Amino acid sequence: MRSVELFTGAGGLALGIEAAGFRHDTVIERDKYCCHTIRENQSRGFKPVAGWAVRGRRPKL
Repeated sequence: MRSVELFTGAGGLALGIEAAGFRHDTVIERDKYCCHTIRENQSRGFKPVAGWAVRGRRPKL
């Protein structure tokens, strides 16, 4: 089943939903640090978040 995750946070609940058989087309989060956490996990090759299209702010590092 396909889904869109709103208010994703760092992705914990989204990971559980994926484990239950859903596939996220997009994850949406306003908090720039949560978005950074997900993007960082993607860049490090964490497979469960690899296919997520993250919609949200980027922190100024």
